[in-house]
Amino acid sequence: STLLLIGEDLKGRATGCVRYDVLARQATVSIYLDPDLTGRGFGKQILLKSIDYLRSQAVADTIFAQVKPSNLASLKLFERCGFLKTSE
Repeated sequence: STLLLIGEDLKGRATGCVRYDVLARQATVSIYLDPDLTGRGFGKQILLKSIDYLRSQAVADTIFAQVKPSNLASLKLFERCGFLKTSE
């Protein structure tokens, strides 16, 4: 199943979205942030709040992210949010 969560700022404007594809209590996450909002901390906020929501719903025990090695911003984001690099 798929869970799609939309992040909003305090005025209710969409800032980005997080998608979880869940299979056998394992979720694969992908995140999209409005390009005009990069570098403002929205990505970290959206990702961490979505993880909290996923845990509160007891949907998955493990979360994976697949990030291209060339996408340094995403690599740093997932690292700042506690993800561990397991392979290239």
